[in-house]
Amino acid sequence: MNGAELLSERWGEGFQGVIRILEKNAFAGLDYNFPLLIFSTAGLLVVTILPFFLIFVTQGPSFYYLAASLGIIFLMHAVAAKYRKESLWMFPFYPLGAFLMFIIVWRSALLTLKQGGVVWRDTFYSLKALKKV
Repeated sequence: MNGAELLSERWGEGFQGVIRILEKNAFAGLDYNFPLLIFSTAGLLVVTILPFFLIFVTQGPSFYYLAASLGIIFLMHAVAAKYRKESLWMFPFYPLGAFLMFIIVWRSALLTLKQGGVVWRDTFYSLKALKKV
């Protein structure tokens, strides 16, 4: 059951608003765990970004594995685009979006660690308090 057309919400206002929300929550999504940050972002690079570039410099079996990987990414994008009523022409920008997410997750972690917590709506939430939640 898909109720996407029954509900809508303004998630963030403008590009910078969306970035701020993601920065606030990205490291939290990794439970403020630095080793998990390294592991997950390495996986993000290997699985969602590198295939788009390595496909042009590989040959033999590696080329076919990369082609299959890109095919799977395209199919996932196509299914998501259908439900979000988006164009498939956005697919070539997929690696850019993944790279932006990589930067956002790292910036989120570094800001959170530097500040010792998160500032949201003019309120500071300490990392110690956030880890308890």
